[in-house]
Amino acid sequence: FPIGARFAVRSSATDEDGADHSFAGIHDTKLNVTHDGIPDAIRACWASVQSATALAYRRTQGLPTENIRTGVLIQLMIQPVVAGVAFTVNPMTGRSDELVISAAWGLGEALVSGQVEPDEYRVNKTDGAALSTHIGEKRCRVVAENGISRLVETREAERGISTLTPEQLRELADLLIRIEREYGAPQDVEWCHDGDQFWIVQSRPVTAATVAAGPDPEWTRANLREVMPDLPAPQTNRIVCDLLVEGVERFYGNLLAPHDELGPMAKVFYGRPYFNFSQLRHLSHRAGLPISVTMRGWGHSEAVRAEDEVAAPRTWHELLSGLPDMLRVIGCIMTARRRVHRQFASVNSSLEHLASCEPETLSDVRLYHTAKRDGEPLNTSVDIALLLGAGIGNFSQMLMAIGKQAGLSVASFEALLRTHLASGEKTVSAQQGFDLLTLAHAARDDQRVQPYFLNASETFTFDDYREALRGTSFLDQLDRFLAQYGHRSTYESDLSVPRYRENPTPLLQAVRGHVHAPTCPSPEAIIAQQEQDAERERQAFADQLTRWQHLTILPYVRWLLRRIKQWFLWRERNRSEAIRVGASVRPWQLVLAQRFVDRGWIDSREDQI
Repeated sequence: FPIGARFAVRSSATDEDGADHSFAGIHDTKLNVTHDGIPDAIRACWASVQSATALAYRRTQGLPTENIRTGVLIQLMIQPVVAGVAFTVNPMTGRSDELVISAAWGLGEALVSGQVEPDEYRVNKTDGAALSTHIGEKRCRVVAENGISRLVETREAERGISTLTPEQLRELADLLIRIEREYGAPQDVEWCHDGDQFWIVQSRPVTAATVAAGPDPEWTRANLREVMPDLPAPQTNRIVCDLLVEGVERFYGNLLAPHDELGPMAKVFYGRPYFNFSQLRHLSHRAGLPISVTMRGWGHSEAVRAEDEVAAPRTWHELLSGLPDMLRVIGCIMTARRRVHRQFASVNSSLEHLASCEPETLSDVRLYHTAKRDGEPLNTSVDIALLLGAGIGNFSQMLMAIGKQAGLSVASFEALLRTHLASGEKTVSAQQGFDLLTLAHAARDDQRVQPYFLNASETFTFDDYREALRGTSFLDQLDRFLAQYGHRSTYESDLSVPRYRENPTPLLQAVRGHVHAPTCPSPEAIIAQQEQDAERERQAFADQLTRWQHLTILPYVRWLLRRIKQWFLWRERNRSEAIRVGASVRPWQLVLAQRFVDRGWIDSREDQI
């Protein structure tokens, strides 16, 4: 071996991986091990096979827990340029003619631990053609320096480009197919590329539980890519999927297809939640809407085709069987204002009750049930979100229909709607952004605060910010910001992520970025430009109308624009209020989790969240 070589030491029990079970992540793997450290690494791998987690998994799988024979594999460490995992069968659909490949820069640790959103490729086995490609953000990577792995930020230029070239993708696809043929069964493969060639690190059978069974729907991450790009905590996945599945079924009823036909509305694959796009297509058809409306509303990333803009005709049976639920949904839309304000009142009531109680004084059972009861607005917020989304979709469709009847371009209506929504009253999320900009200006303008941020690095944790900035007006403004937005966080839909009030580091890093930038945009200038853009599009739209259309169409268009704007404001506030409830329930969960830690049931509080 070369001088200074590092090694990977991997454990493998004799019955570790099979078609019905996989020990991925349960038995230890030690990376970047020195030659002298190999004996200790081997002992650690042996010990991991007898760990409480491994034995518990064995019991659930009906495997023996005594006389376990363990092998240890020692491999030369590769310093990869790119690494990833691949499946020789599509685990989401069960299709055996497709490969699914995930890739990220650096060591594979960041990918398998969910610290980075990888590139994802779906490849046809027959001809090697890429069926779909998603370029992940890849904001960070794991690198090894002196045998120690650490997480570093990825250069901006590398975040938006593909980690694999078309030639490398075809080469990897050929390797994967050969591996599957060698073992005679679908494989879960870990691989890396060192800049010169591919290395296969590990291959194990794809477990039966991994491959989707039953219906063969199309799944989409849609706007979940933005709101939950990292690997959520298991409990978060369960909560999100349960809320979505139950909420959508409550709201749309029989307009959805049965589970045995198209599956549930949401499901988790590889630790990430997905929407059922086939159900969304079915729902759009039953509601008489073009699929393009649903695609835009749910943030589906695929291109909108011309045929997607047209609603397919429905049969009389489809119309009549869906009529009761359609009338119920229309009734909800007509009473939206009352339902929205009732939801906001319910949130306030729950928050007041949670604030009046001390979770530390309650028994486990009372603590759990109190948090569950006062967290109920999280459930009803899904109904309100679906209601507002349905209304916005219908109003937008009505707006587009007017344009088509008048012979106006779709582009002119889209520009009119986009600029109108950006102007006037701001959504709670937009206002948060403007308030953060104001905070950044305060930091740039204060001669005591500015050096603090200029001296901070991209990985600085700001643990001393209160002491360092004590007595400054910036700190007072930050506290006011946290009082208003402290319940939110960078990826706030994941309740396991600390809130800004718990850890304001993401906010302070954003301020740091603005302080380091040559210029910082002015909130007032941005708002003024938004108003100008909206007025320009309104005037351009009005100039296209005839005198008769000014009298007949223009008032109706203005009414629809006002309605859509109001519902957008409500939708964003409903989201913020739901996050506020989740943030208020989170401390209660942490109290319960700490009790479990104290009893030795779990290792850390985060395991419960």
